[in-house]
Amino acid sequence: MKCTRILLLLEDHSYDINKHKIAIKISEKLASMGLGEDICFDEFLSKLQLNEKTYILALHSTLQKPTLLFKQKPNDIQTNVYGKHVKSLWEANTKYLF
Repeated sequence: MKCTRILLLLEDHSYDINKHKIAIKISEKLASMGLGEDICFDEFLSKLQLNEKTYILALHSTLQKPTLLFKQKPNDIQTNVYGKHVKSLWEANTKYLF
């Protein structure tokens, strides 16, 4: 994600199978990358053959409630935004509740 964003629910609540398929494609690509592929967000979109607007709409299609997405690289998917260095030291995913 290029910048931190708050994604609200779409006003049009109709189910769009194409957006949902794109969301699944995004999820599968992130899972296949694991923690090893260090690329920027634009390269990630290029690999998926998507533009940023389509990417955001696909994410919107999966939301059940408003969501905060933090600016981060695609390979940071397993990294908590509050403790990037903690994860590498502990080799675990640490979650902070507030």
